[in-house]
Amino acid sequence: MPYRQAKEPTGERASDGTYALLTGGGTVEVRPVRAQDFEAARAMHAAMSPDNMYLRFFSMSPAAAEQEARRVCRGPDTEHAARLAWQDGRGGNRLALASARIPQPYWQMI
Repeated sequence: MPYRQAKEPTGERASDGTYALLTGGGTVEVRPVRAQDFEAARAMHAAMSPDNMYLRFFSMSPAAAEQEARRVCRGPDTEHAARLAWQDGRGGNRLALASARIPQPYWQMI
């Protein structure tokens, strides 16, 4: 398998991400989600099958995709973290999102 050089990150806050080598030889960029990722996140969620949409959001509403994209792409804060993995490949662009709520220590909730 030939060696492939990972492309250098470009654009605003490019240093926030890192590149990972995939088993197939491609690369994927993993970085914090930005507000500019909203449309890609909305499109990914809107493309889900109805069954997947229901199991993920407990709703069949077309608005669920936009609501989730807004939630994931909002600005960073102390109670929320989100990461995006982006691959430019032969089959087009692929996107994966992960988000988590960061719990506060119990003594701060009192």
